[in-house]
Amino acid sequence: MVESKKRIIDIAFLIIFFFGYKGGLYILNNRLQELGFLMTLILFLYGASKLAIEKEEINWQWWFWSAPLFVGYFVIVPAVVFYLHTGSNALFSFFASREFIVAFLAPTIYFIYKLGYPTERLEAVFVVSLLLLLLNYLFFYFYLDLEAIYRKGGYLSIQISYDEWRGYRLKAPATALYILTIFCMVNFFQRVRWVKRFILLLVFCLLCYVWSIRMARNQIAAMIVSTLLYPLFFSRPNRINLIIFASPVILFLMTLLTETFVDVFMEADKIRANSYRIAVDIIEQNPLFGFGQQSREGVSYTSIFGKGFYPSDIGLIGLLFRFGIVGGMTYLFFVFYLLVRIVKVNWYFKFVFEQLNPVLWSLLIWMIGAVLNTWLKTEFAYIPGLMTGSLIIGLSACYRDKFQQDLSE
Repeated sequence: MVESKKRIIDIAFLIIFFFGYKGGLYILNNRLQELGFLMTLILFLYGASKLAIEKEEINWQWWFWSAPLFVGYFVIVPAVVFYLHTGSNALFSFFASREFIVAFLAPTIYFIYKLGYPTERLEAVFVVSLLLLLLNYLFFYFYLDLEAIYRKGGYLSIQISYDEWRGYRLKAPATALYILTIFCMVNFFQRVRWVKRFILLLVFCLLCYVWSIRMARNQIAAMIVSTLLYPLFFSRPNRINLIIFASPVILFLMTLLTETFVDVFMEADKIRANSYRIAVDIIEQNPLFGFGQQSREGVSYTSIFGKGFYPSDIGLIGLLFRFGIVGGMTYLFFVFYLLVRIVKVNWYFKFVFEQLNPVLWSLLIWMIGAVLNTWLKTEFAYIPGLMTGSLIIGLSACYRDKFQQDLSE
């Protein structure tokens, strides 16, 4: 691949990552997100058609059709189901689920890699996009009058939250900041030049400031716990035996903690408790496909079930409410499938190169946290999680191909 094409692809990936991780949340009502979707589809079609012509030795049909089938199910079926329940225009629900389009990124990464685009270059673009997201957030945090916008109402007011002890807070690209924080931390223990180490320290200080103003205790706790779990369960293949041995104990403890959490949750948060009860009733009535996907342009969940009903606030139960058991089981399969892929590629990379890959390791730590938090937050039902999951599949496929080529040589 010539350098000019690589530069164009650099820009395309930068746009995809930046807007996929909500970089345009504070600009034009987040409409620039559609540019990320467009770039993803353009790169997908370019890579697929180019490889089809050149007849590369890859499983082209699988990579080409898997993404449309996955996206098609989660875009079309929930829209039809919601129409059957409410009579709302199915097109509204169809477009409300368009963020699943970002799943095309997984085969896109693999196609572009097979055309000669280096994985190291992709990782560099990814890290630059995370840095831009951090700077973008800090700019708007200081530029916007959060209190005035919150009181005024409108689209931007939705991106601001308020409580007495944390004050006014601007919604942040949390997934991107999480991954960038881990990336900086792991690089402190790598052999890097002093200039890069200084930049990493500066970025890490900015990240610490952002975490301090956001006071996102759950995410900070997940980051710490995931990092501690890595050497215990995921650092080497022989740790699998420990995982198998500890799994029943972990599941038992998680069950007890979940029951305790639900009891406290029901007492402390009456609005979410009510949402939980409504969702469970709907799941019992429509177990297979759930209630479907709403749209703000048409009939919404709140107009049917009352103010304060948001499935996104009740984790896995909210996901089952939207997509039913079929969608829920598909979701859980992909969660553990992604965990296996990112664990394996980290093992292989460490075995081949005798060091950690900071990007892959950061994705692994984030993935461990996402798995631990599955009951409370369904990361992969929304665009930042879908983006990260697609990146994991794409990068792991590229590295697996590289490792196989090295072995064959």
